[in-house]
Amino acid sequence: MSMPPLLTTKIACKVVGYDPDRLNEQVSLGNFACAPKTSPGRTRLFDPHAMLALKLFVDQMDNGVSASVAGVIACEVATEARVNPECPAISYVLDYFTHPSGYACTYDQVPAPETWFGAGDDDIARHDVRQVITFNVAKARSIIAHYTEYERSIIGSED
Repeated sequence: MSMPPLLTTKIACKVVGYDPDRLNEQVSLGNFACAPKTSPGRTRLFDPHAMLALKLFVDQMDNGVSASVAGVIACEVATEARVNPECPAISYVLDYFTHPSGYACTYDQVPAPETWFGAGDDDIARHDVRQVITFNVAKARSIIAHYTEYERSIIGSED
């Protein structure tokens, strides 16, 4: 069994198309809480699960989501994907009460739309689904693997 690749912050950011200095800023601001831990003077090392969280974080920000919300969603979705590694899609279900408020689940566990609405006094007793975002984690993992392999194939230092 081969070891999964560990990528430094610089290479991880190259794989997902994000500036490593901006990532470190977002981590220090608490916007990407599931970033791999490190100690002063050492680089973060991203395994495939951490890479999925990073890709989701960057993708959400590219879609106009604030970094603080993108971090919450990315970390929750990546955690659910880690628990369900064979599941091709993970959904994030947002509710109406607090921002951001929601939970990640496999796509087939999203409450059925007919349960989103209550009648009269039952409004609060029903699911308070505001929005569902479904992430194609299988494709995201494939993209990460492709660009990770590309970066690993480059021999020598940068010019």
